[in-house]
Parts: sequence; C-alpha cells; structure tokens
Amino acid sequence: MRENDKVIYQAHEWMTGMGALYLQVAVPEIATIFTTHATSIGRSIAGNNKPLYDYLFAYNGDQMAGELNMQSKHSIEKQTAHYVDCFTTVSEITNCECKELLDKSADVVLMNGFDDDFVPKGLTFTGKRKRARALMLRMANALLGENLDDDTLIIGTSGRY
Repeated sequence: MRENDKVIYQAHEWMTGMGALYLQVAVPEIATIFTTHATSIGRSIAGNNKPLYDYLFAYNGDQMAGELNMQSKHSIEKQTAHYVDCFTTVSEITNCECKELLDKSADVVLMNGFDDDFVPKGLTFTGKRKRARALMLRMANALLGENLDDDTLIIGTSGRY
C-alpha cells in the first residue's frame, strides 16, 4: 500500500468477519465495514421454530447461542459487529435484531432493495421470457431424458450456498 491509498474491506455476514478482525490488527490503515442481512443467531432461532420478532426483546444472544450450539458463529459475528470501523445492516427490523442479539446497533442502516429499471419492458420482456423458458425446457428435457410439454409448470429456487 502507498501512503495515499484509501482501501476499504467490505465484509458480508459472519463468514467474512474473521478477515475484518484480522485487518483491524494487522493493517489498521484499511477501513473495515461489516454488513449483516440477518444475524446467525436470529436465523437459528427462527430455524428452530422459535418466535423471533415477537419475543426478540426477551432473547439473550449469547445464551441462545449456547442453547442452539452455535457459539462460534455467534461469537465471530458479535465481535466483528463491535470491532469494525462501520457496522451496517439492511433494514430497521434487522437493526433491532442486531441490537438485541449482538448487543450492538448498526452504525448505518442501508435499506435493502433494488431499482427495477434494469427489467426489460413490454415486448422485450416477453421475448426474453419466452427464450429463457424454452432454454429451461430444453435443459430439463436433456437432464431428465424426457420430452416435457411446452406448458409444463417450471418452479425455480435459489439460495446462498
């Protein structure tokens, strides 16, 4: 790094928190930002069919991490939130979750969302949709060794991992 370089490390979610914490010690000239879209303990609470937002005020993040056997994830996330230069989240409700479960409110709330101007309009959209559907059906036919009808219901899903 040169003396006038301005470098920012942007970490998203607990998995990248160790990098931000390392930089705080090893290269403190690099600014660190940590963004969470939901807390790992909040996801785990909800994933275990416990009411998250109705009882958010009553949960202790450290205690719940022990109960749900996820102390390591929670610890990394909490320490990162507390020690980066700037802690951000994506909504007011997630900020409440951070305050209650990580004992730290976000420095900045960067609202989730996107500008839909990039979505094609009218006939352009219709044409792209038809071509994409035809491609998906060809791919499904090849993978399944079938000849699916043109009106076959296609359900798509995606995720983080």
